[in-house]
Amino acid sequence: RLAGAFGSDDQLTITSRYRFRPRGTSGSRGVSYDFGMPRREHHESDGVIRRYFRREPKQSRSRALVEAVVAAADELIRGGAPIDGVTVERVSARAGVGMGSFYEYFTSKDSLLGVLIGKVTRSNFEVLARKLESIETSSLDSLVRAFAACIVETYLTHPNRTRVLLEGVARLKLAPL
Repeated sequence: RLAGAFGSDDQLTITSRYRFRPRGTSGSRGVSYDFGMPRREHHESDGVIRRYFRREPKQSRSRALVEAVVAAADELIRGGAPIDGVTVERVSARAGVGMGSFYEYFTSKDSLLGVLIGKVTRSNFEVLARKLESIETSSLDSLVRAFAACIVETYLTHPNRTRVLLEGVARLKLAPL
């Protein structure tokens, strides 16, 4: 909060997008400043993933901790664990973090599952897009066959992960199944 920048009695609030606006006002009124801080590229699925965090990781250490937890859950699932076998205790132990650290960023196993679903979905779509861009065909029939082969290869590389994540989608009511 900066006091006195717009007059002796005015106070300013710094918003999350490097904007200053007089305190008590809303909307886009204000002056924008760029402090030379690197801005992270936003993906449209970021909001979907972000909603599952108790607290979003900001520093590199906390992002590494969250990534380790998500990777540990993914490893358990790819290793054949059913959705009920992926517990907070097992994930925390596999990631090498304490359960308190887990609960600092996730509210429950379901919130971890939501983040994992978002991450895997984004990754799968990126893989599919790269594969589809490389397809060179002139007929619709061969294009459909190549597209189907790409989907099968992408989603059936880890069949247990696909099954568990589909169960997670239903569990979190992300889409009607």
